[in-house]
Amino acid sequence: MTLSNESTERIALLYRVAKRNGSLITVQELTRLLPEITSESEMKDAMASVPFLNSMFELRSGFLTERFGDPPLDPVVLEAASRRAARANLIQASRFVSFLHNSGFQVVAVSGSTSYGSASVSKDTDLFCVAPSRSMWICLTKSLVLARAYGLVNRGTSRICISCVMDEGYAREAFGSRRHPLFARDAIEAKVLVGRARYESLLRTASWISDYYPIAYKEIFTGCRATRPQRDPSSFAKALNRLLYLGMGTYLLAKSSLLNLRFKKQGRIGDAFSVRCGEDHLIYESRRYLDMKKEYEAADSRLRTTSKTLHRAARSNVLPTLKESPTSELA
Repeated sequence: MTLSNESTERIALLYRVAKRNGSLITVQELTRLLPEITSESEMKDAMASVPFLNSMFELRSGFLTERFGDPPLDPVVLEAASRRAARANLIQASRFVSFLHNSGFQVVAVSGSTSYGSASVSKDTDLFCVAPSRSMWICLTKSLVLARAYGLVNRGTSRICISCVMDEGYAREAFGSRRHPLFARDAIEAKVLVGRARYESLLRTASWISDYYPIAYKEIFTGCRATRPQRDPSSFAKALNRLLYLGMGTYLLAKSSLLNLRFKKQGRIGDAFSVRCGEDHLIYESRRYLDMKKEYEAADSRLRTTSKTLHRAARSNVLPTLKESPTSELA
């Protein structure tokens, strides 16, 4: 089979992003993230049919690697260690989630590099959480206290970071509206530990993800039963949630500013992050993540521009023929 221009661009993008994060991407992952249905056995021949890909990359031990260059350490060996670390992080996150059973979160999922199967960039394990509407800060405050206690008891293990939290209303709006392609990949790669059925209900509102990853989007649904809507919290709970937002939100923003200043002084620019904070969401985005987001968006923009150019060229070739046909028939 022959790969499309979109698949060629995406293979190069996925490799660049993985390499920037000190990782590799597997052949199996490529087959899920390309728009065409391609088996692992077909991938080698498909890439060989594209001169650019054939000159730049090779498939080795189930990974996509650069064809040339002599790195001091075998990237496949390094990647195997990275993936073992990611599996260890998942086990650690599962243990931590058992501490969160009273936090009230509807969904808890592992995100970030661990969910991608690699943990070479950071030892932190990122969590994505969804809380009932108008109760997010109550759930988050409980979870931060538990995370602190868990870290003190389990020293030396990967640090648990609750890096993206939303209430259900915000989550449905975020998933339901078209977002950037990196958001789409994060959504399908998340490893759900709590609330699989509710997470799938969110993904069903995000059918736009299939425009980017049609194969992977279809594969993520397991047929979980529909979830019941949550009851509206009491007036006291709403007031408490608001109070915690004003207090904890201010504290977390101040703490983040101080941490960013420390990173700047230490020259750790890539570790700096931005914070989006509201009564229904708290989202940390590192400089590294924002750079990846721009790269995904730039690749998507190039593909859209190429597609429009080809479409206009096709129309310009077809329309004159359509105009001339009636004249020739009349003649």
